[in-house]
Amino acid sequence: MSGGIDHDIDTTALIQGWAPGARVVRGWNHVYAINLTRPDVDGVASSVLLAGDDPEAKETVAGLARDIGFDPVDVGDASVSPALTRLLGVMGALGLNPDRPLKVLQR
Repeated sequence: MSGGIDHDIDTTALIQGWAPGARVVRGWNHVYAINLTRPDVDGVASSVLLAGDDPEAKETVAGLARDIGFDPVDVGDASVSPALTRLLGVMGALGLNPDRPLKVLQR
């Protein structure tokens, strides 16, 4: 790796190791900062992907996401953290910039 994101580091596990007993929920790593204050596009809430091992903590974070205008999507437990890191690379390669936030459609 030279100056990029190391996709092999599980940052969620790293943070959990620094704070044993903490209820860690990963989210917003794929959301551009400018979209934190404008999470919707034409009235449709963009998605924020959440991952963690504690369902109650994830629901608390999901509530915060809804309160500020996002559509929270539970993508699994903390083990999916590296996939969320890889998503950043995919977004960059596809040119998904701040004007193109993500929306996950669910049936």
